[in-house]
Amino acid sequence: MKKEKIMRRPSDDDSSIYLKTYRLAELSPSRAQHPPLVCTQVIRTQVLRIIYRAWTMNELSQVETDCVRLVKTKLPQIIITDKNCNDRCILRFARARELDVDATVDMMVKWKEWRVEAEIDDITEVSVQNEIASGKAYFHGFDKKGSACCIVRPRLHDPTARDINEVMRFGVFLLEKGITLSEEKGMSDQICVLYDRRGFEYRNFDRELFGVGKNLLSMLQDNYAERLGTFYVLGTNWLYWVLFKIISVFLTQRMKNKIKLVELVELPLYFEYGELPPEYTIST
Repeated sequence: MKKEKIMRRPSDDDSSIYLKTYRLAELSPSRAQHPPLVCTQVIRTQVLRIIYRAWTMNELSQVETDCVRLVKTKLPQIIITDKNCNDRCILRFARARELDVDATVDMMVKWKEWRVEAEIDDITEVSVQNEIASGKAYFHGFDKKGSACCIVRPRLHDPTARDINEVMRFGVFLLEKGITLSEEKGMSDQICVLYDRRGFEYRNFDRELFGVGKNLLSMLQDNYAERLGTFYVLGTNWLYWVLFKIISVFLTQRMKNKIKLVELVELPLYFEYGELPPEYTIST
């Protein structure tokens, strides 16, 4: 079977294999040395994922490449050998710090310390089972960028029936789960959020949770650098704008640029048919 090289060797450590792909369609058995390979959806997704990862590292500017290299020379060995750390991870942190090498190193050191102190790897479904059962947030499908989609429905949040610490653990649980979904089944290193505010009323407003909102935003921006793709907001109203005005002072401009206000009829622009639950599908 003829092999076709589709791009040059990527520089990322985890994608350092010499990327090749096979012509899987319209192969005649009489022309092939081996029986034709059946391309299942699983194989297709795996191939596309490998291509995506190599492409993302292959498209780096020289400045970004140099930044990643310099950061690696300054990082402690305990971070370099961390299972969550690779060239793409370093690149995300570098971009979040505008390619400032020292600022990137400092950010990653704090990231590692936070993961250890907060025991992130020990958060399980059991530890957040009440939040999962509420149905207020869950993953379903991917957007057109290949990012796993977390659907958040604040109308199901009851401030009188929750544990604030479990809520915060739940947030981390969702991030970790979404990242795994995007990397293993999608074609992205990021997640997206569909923040469905329809039906949200003042009784759903959680004063205590809003009070620690700054910490939550800092956690996202400092420890999950460039993990958020697009934040789709559905059902904006006056209360959204009041709350956003308060929260926006804690957001970086880079984070603000990720927010996209959408209407129900606009969702097909960002999600393929079948990627979202039926309640987000417009009947034609």
